Amino acid sequence: RPDEVRFSLDIAEDLARRDFTVNALARELPDGVLVDPFGGRGDLKKGVLRAVGNPDERLAEDGLRAYRACRFAATLEFEVAPNLLRAVRRNAAVARGVAWERIGDELAKAMTAPRPGVTFELLRETDLLGHCLPELAACYGVTQNRYHEFDVFDHSLRSCDLAPRDKPTVRWAALLHDVAKPVTKQPKDRDFVFYGHDDQSAELADRAMRRLTLPRELRERACLLIKNHMLHYSPEWTDAAVRRFVRRVGSGNVADLFDLVIADRQAHRRNEDFQLPADISELMGRIESLGVAGAALTVADLAVTGDDLLGLTGRAPGRWVGEMLDRLVDEVLEHPDLNEREALLAWAREILADDR
Repeated sequence: RPDEVRFSLDIAEDLARRDFTVNALARELPDGVLVDPFGGRGDLKKGVLRAVGNPDERLAEDGLRAYRACRFAATLEFEVAPNLLRAVRRNAAVARGVAWERIGDELAKAMTAPRPGVTFELLRETDLLGHCLPELAACYGVTQNRYHEFDVFDHSLRSCDLAPRDKPTVRWAALLHDVAKPVTKQPKDRDFVFYGHDDQSAELADRAMRRLTLPRELRERACLLIKNHMLHYSPEWTDAAVRRFVRRVGSGNVADLFDLVIADRQAHRRNEDFQLPADISELMGRIESLGVAGAALTVADLAVTGDDLLGLTGRAPGRWVGEMLDRLVDEVLEHPDLNEREALLAWAREILADDR
């Protein structure tokens, strides 16, 4: 970032300080004549991102401009001029000195693009990805098993692109959902497996998003989705198992998890005729038919409270209250009709009697 900014009353001098030609345009007032000393209007029409003047000088003035070039390529769907792309690579050391919150803000803006993967591919090509997201950079060239057409890196970018554009949390989860595959890859039966990569990917993703100073809520929800993205549903699941699944994920996160799983599955191969997987379709239908969203999935959903248990027993407060409420939730997951105050208190009496 520049040490100081000196303002000018000369519009030509002002525009000469801008980063890219498409940002170096002005209108004269009151007649509205376009001021375009660097050909920005033509670049807009051609969809090309060029630096104002010498690209090395522009990038040296502010290291964030390297990240902005990669981000604009995705959000504007522009081509980056070859000399600008080479300059980004030459000035990577300057870009590595940018504050993390500024880098994180640029990458968050990239998530609004039609294809965010363009940004991360350009960051890789210009030697910046290993700085800002080394976890993702390590996935490049890591081959997968026979179910995948792409390596881990390309699969991750495709998953991110296929995730809903209006759901940045899902897109971050899609981008980082497999980042532990390079460290969990093991040979098995002439193929490869990645045991535990879901849990470890969530840990690495948390570290990456903390580094980029992304909002806490986004980070925590994205990591929860990553942790649960290996969905192994089967028709043998009982209704209680379906309710436990929703409880583990959180009813407010189920739709986002399905979005992540669908993007992940779709990104396995080039497939223009992708259909909703049967297991996902069936599980979605069962959740809807069971009305799980309104079921008692947590202690807060119970028809009794800790105070009710204290009044029932006359015992002093302690850890036993929380443990009892958890046991009641487990029972209600099996028998939703039990979630009535008197029925739960009667069940609590039986549990306490058996524990004596």
